[in-house]
Amino acid sequence: RLRLSLWHHREQRKLVAIVHGCRELRAPPKELPDPYVSLLLLPERSKRRTGVQKRTLNPDFDERFEWELPTEEAAQRRLEVTVKSTLSFVTREKEALGKLQLDLARVDLSEGEPRWYELQDERSLP
Repeated sequence: RLRLSLWHHREQRKLVAIVHGCRELRAPPKELPDPYVSLLLLPERSKRRTGVQKRTLNPDFDERFEWELPTEEAAQRRLEVTVKSTLSFVTREKEALGKLQLDLARVDLSEGEPRWYELQDERSLP
């Protein structure tokens, strides 16, 4: 699960996301993950990411991200959120621990209340 606040600041013409944290992440087979969250605003593929939390299934991030986005364009965007873990410092290989995709036309962007989202296995998403 991922806890996320998401809203559109009309006066500043910005989409704002706060990644609060995750709970009960899927554990890789050998050791605890070093999770971080990657956010990708689609279709332009504007990317942001949190810092890495070491060896935990329940990371807390509380990191804020902003994208310049006029109000009239917000409903035409999707936000892809992926929780990943670095598997090896040497190879820089990464493993996806879960993913979700939010159609901003279907999200209430007026409140910005923290909400829990269920993460899906990356292979089950389109």
